[in-house]
Amino acid sequence: MKESPIAKLEEFMRKHCRKELGKIAAEYPEKRSLFVDFTKLEKFDPDLADAILASPSEILGQAEEALNHIDMPIEGDVKLNVRMLNLPDEKNILLRNLRAEHIGKMVTVEGIVRTASDVRPQALVVNFECPVCQSETKVEQTEMKLVEPFQCENPNCGRKGKFKIKNIEFIDSTRIRLQEPPEAIIGSEQPSTLYVELRDDLVAPKERKKILPGNTVKINGVLREFPVKPGMTKYDIFLEANYLETTDTEYEELELSKADIKEIEKTSKDLDIYNKLIDSIAPSIYGYREIKEAILLQLFGGIRKVHPDGTTIRGDIHLFLVGDPGTGKCVSGDTEILLSDGSLKKIGEENLKPSGVVDDGTYACTNHDIISVDFSGKNVETKADMFWKRQAPKNMYDITTQSGREVCVSPTHPFFICEDGTITSRQASDLRKGTFVSTPREL
Repeated sequence: MKESPIAKLEEFMRKHCRKELGKIAAEYPEKRSLFVDFTKLEKFDPDLADAILASPSEILGQAEEALNHIDMPIEGDVKLNVRMLNLPDEKNILLRNLRAEHIGKMVTVEGIVRTASDVRPQALVVNFECPVCQSETKVEQTEMKLVEPFQCENPNCGRKGKFKIKNIEFIDSTRIRLQEPPEAIIGSEQPSTLYVELRDDLVAPKERKKILPGNTVKINGVLREFPVKPGMTKYDIFLEANYLETTDTEYEELELSKADIKEIEKTSKDLDIYNKLIDSIAPSIYGYREIKEAILLQLFGGIRKVHPDGTTIRGDIHLFLVGDPGTGKCVSGDTEILLSDGSLKKIGEENLKPSGVVDDGTYACTNHDIISVDFSGKNVETKADMFWKRQAPKNMYDITTQSGREVCVSPTHPFFICEDGTITSRQASDLRKGTFVSTPREL
């Protein structure tokens, strides 16, 4: 006789989750979820692990039933959750790649929390009363709209129509909007977003700090669908969260080695530490020292002040920066640039009307078509949307290639180099004799 999934799950929990079950018994109701390592379950029973990925609602429901079969020294009605962690890598789906085939399946998504609603009660089970025979019918609420009974369950009644709500079993819930991280965005594409529903102990006070806007999180859950409007055939999607973890490292979680502590203590005694910290902010960007100083001060924060009359002044500051996209290339005025029509022109000969002034020069908006090199080493046509004319630093670098080509640049000018089989960028100040740089063979 084939063993039922509930029996298999109960056997797994008794064998591999004893320590976790003991913690639940000791800390309930603060701790009311059993965290199951998918890799362990897969080793125990591969078919059962595959079933959780393919039919998570059914199998997780059976897992919670199996968990409640286990006797634990907890008084009263006990409702425990089963949460899955360490899902296979192939289940990690980019937000922009979620499709209809993923609906009803368990997936992993990563992103940045953009917004988080307040925690509010949500109906979990609603008990309806028939207005004719007073029979009660319990309906589990799994949809976004309230689901009522189709008809009275009393065989002697069978009434259809509106039912009176007798009582409701609530559960805490919140909704967050997740946005894909910048590294997943290609070119000028807009980042994709996804709403995520979190319930029960996932929104407990101690867990709320994990979903603060700006945090980067990794969420396992079941992808659900709902109609954009009642009666329409077009649907939208959201994720019903089962497990959540932050991928950012909190300050209190950082582990310092003895060498780190020694270096920090040594640096703290440096009389020029303030200027060195300013220079460490975006060292590849020349100038903007006041902005870098403001960013540094914001990182450290300030002191909260309380005046004699009781009014307070916050110690933290807000910083609002507006800048142009892309990265500039700092070269001398006699450097020739290749335009898309094949002509060469010295960059200093461009007589452009200044669009604005910065601390050490001017800039002009433009729309020049030029030839550049991409990260695959190929020549590509691209746009230069801005020219800068700035005071040169004290030291400039004269770079000469083996073929005799020469260019005079600032220390922060980036060059394409080949490193470990891939093309990456390196500042002129970091180049050494013998370094291979990427240049076009023919213009």
